[in-house]
Amino acid sequence: MWVPERRAYRFAPWQFLQSGQPSPVLPEILTLVRSRSGVAAGERTSGWEELEWFLAPHALADGRTPAELLATDPWAILKVAHADFDEGADDARW
Repeated sequence: MWVPERRAYRFAPWQFLQSGQPSPVLPEILTLVRSRSGVAAGERTSGWEELEWFLAPHALADGRTPAELLATDPWAILKVAHADFDEGADDARW
């Protein structure tokens, strides 16, 4: 997120591993979330739609948020994203 007062971007810490590197599954998750069966049906978003998916408790994550599990079990959250957004998924078009 751009912070005009500081003239800098700020990033949510849950996107990063302890090493400071982005989670290795983040690009694939974002591709799924932004796909034709994703949060905005493949249309351009403001970013808030993606953020809502990451911060909302999810039944397939035992009520935890994808953001919570991204650092500890990124592959599990990738599976959740596939379950939500793969073409033909029951929850497609979240």
